[in-house]
Formats: sequence, structure tokens, C-alpha cells
Amino acid sequence: RAGVLALHVDGRPVLRTKVRGRLRHLRHEAGSLGVELPASQPAQGERPWLELPGVSAEAVTETRLDGAADVDVEAAAGSDGVRLTLPGWSGGATLTIAWRS
Repeated sequence: RAGVLALHVDGRPVLRTKVRGRLRHLRHEAGSLGVELPASQPAQGERPWLELPGVSAEAVTETRLDGAADVDVEAAAGSDGVRLTLPGWSGGATLTIAWRS
């Protein structure tokens, strides 16, 4: 899809996102993901998201954006994973997600 960044490990998708800018300090392990979001804010009306293929919404145990639990989690339409819709953030915010694997 246009404008979507995808990360694959051993040929299988582990992350898809529609966040503009550079993701830094990405850490993906069994049952968790951590990433520093870009310093730029989303454009007005833009709804950036991050998908974790293969992770169900029911399996997600924690989502934090700079320590606050304010990230919407939903099943990703047309996907076998979960989508997190990200609210606005201040520069360089850290997103952490944990799930039962």
C-alpha cells in the first residue's frame, strides 16, 4: 500500500505502519515491541497507525505512549493482526506494546 512501511523477519510481516518520518530504536521481541516515534507531529486530521500482523487485539496486554496508556487498540480490518491508532505525541515519544504470545 502507498505510504505504508512494512518490516518482515524471515519473510513474515511483523510490523506495518502509516507513521510519517523515521522510526528509531526499534525493538521487537517475542511478546513486545518498542519504538521511538518521529519528532514531527501528525498533520491535522491525519490518523497515524501501527499494525502487528499475527497479534490479536485480545492478546494485547499493554500499550503505552510515553508512559501513558492512551493508545486505541482494535482488530485490523482485512488483516490477521491488531491496529493501534496513535494520538498526537510530542517529539520523540516512545511507544511500547506487550502481548501474550
